[in-house]
Amino acid sequence: MRIIKNVRHIGIVVSNINKSLNFFQNILGFKIYNNQIEKGKFISKILNKKDCNVNTIKFIAPDESMIELLCFKKKNIKKNIKKNINIDSFGITHISFTVFDINKVYKILKNEKIKFLSKPVISSDKKVKVVFCKVFDNYFFELVETLK
Repeated sequence: MRIIKNVRHIGIVVSNINKSLNFFQNILGFKIYNNQIEKGKFISKILNKKDCNVNTIKFIAPDESMIELLCFKKKNIKKNIKKNINIDSFGITHISFTVFDINKVYKILKNEKIKFLSKPVISSDKKVKVVFCKVFDNYFFELVETLK
């Protein structure tokens, strides 16, 4: 019996909605699908957070997959952000994106002061070129270019 229809979106809690909006829209090229302030009984109940007030922005990629950014008005930064999250930490560690030109994306993100774990590297089977970077809110992106 199949119970999952598809992946709906990936949610990322961010500390600065404007910085994140600029990054996903203007640098990575995602399109805004929905941008709203969610507050009231429904969101407070489903998140079990009293007086919840959160700005959510859903972005859609060219393949129609979605990413949702969440920026809470009342932040628990000290509780939520672990300063020592590593690529081998338990839990969700990264989001993977297929890119057209990894070297170009690498240069663009380097100019934006994004930290990389290495330079782009061709896989052992020579099918892909891959690089990992850690973005500003302490999570990782894996960037993958499929080689011909």
